[in-house]
Amino acid sequence: MKTEAKKLALMWTDGEWDVAVGRKQGAARSISQGWSDLVPESRMPVKPTPCGFRWSNRGFMRTSRSSRLSGFTLIELLVVIAIIAILAGLLLPALATVKTRAKVSSAKAEMKNLETAIKGYEAEYHRFPASSNAEGASNASTDFTYGTKDFSPPLPTIGTPPYTVNNAELLQILMDVDGGAGSVNENHKRNPRRHAFFSPKTVQGAAPGLSSTDGVFRDPWGNPYIITLDVNGDDESLDAFYGTIGGAASVGLAPGKAPNTFVLRGTIMIWSFGPDGKGDASIGAKEGVNKDNVLSWQ
Repeated sequence: MKTEAKKLALMWTDGEWDVAVGRKQGAARSISQGWSDLVPESRMPVKPTPCGFRWSNRGFMRTSRSSRLSGFTLIELLVVIAIIAILAGLLLPALATVKTRAKVSSAKAEMKNLETAIKGYEAEYHRFPASSNAEGASNASTDFTYGTKDFSPPLPTIGTPPYTVNNAELLQILMDVDGGAGSVNENHKRNPRRHAFFSPKTVQGAAPGLSSTDGVFRDPWGNPYIITLDVNGDDESLDAFYGTIGGAASVGLAPGKAPNTFVLRGTIMIWSFGPDGKGDASIGAKEGVNKDNVLSWQ
């Protein structure tokens, strides 16, 4: 009569020696014959480790309790998640600050390149890259600011009659773009030698860079650069915004010839609204939304 095989599980703590046992080749698989067929295979010193044996078709096989008890508890997982959240809360503001500083540095570099291009044009033609309308709007006490139409609320208008335009007009002249009939550089009349003094990154829409859509040159936050040129030739720049704003001396400007005005002792002023994209002529130069404006002369 065939004896039915049964499973036998043993568990103990082996304190010194580990004896590997096995079944003789060709031995029967019954439990009654299994004990007599087991023979020692090797002996080696081991560390005390909870372990066990189970009976299978191949004889006794060793199992480990530690493999069945590995893993994290719920409390441990919650602690790890809480630590990660705290670290993220500390790092995100720092990363945002670093990102803003990088954009400010990028804006200053773009303004410096633009200033160099304007000076190159001036050296070539002995005048600034301004249209006849811009030149006509200025007078003995007034320079011209590109970008006054981009302010909200609007800045005081310049010239009689007033003429307001964004920096696209200046970029057309600097880059020698013939905009066709009626444009400021029609038939290259403002850049007859057809020199490209400036080559910024070209983008679409209102993204940072020079827009192929409207021709406006924008800062890393997508705000148009504001540019004032010393069109009247007195070696001072009177900006439409900073020229009359309170506390302008705090941003490096000096009193102008006209009462209650401030000027830069230089021929070019370039600046942007900064990260918040706002400017307010009714408050001080270092107050409120004006605090983060990026200035080429500082």
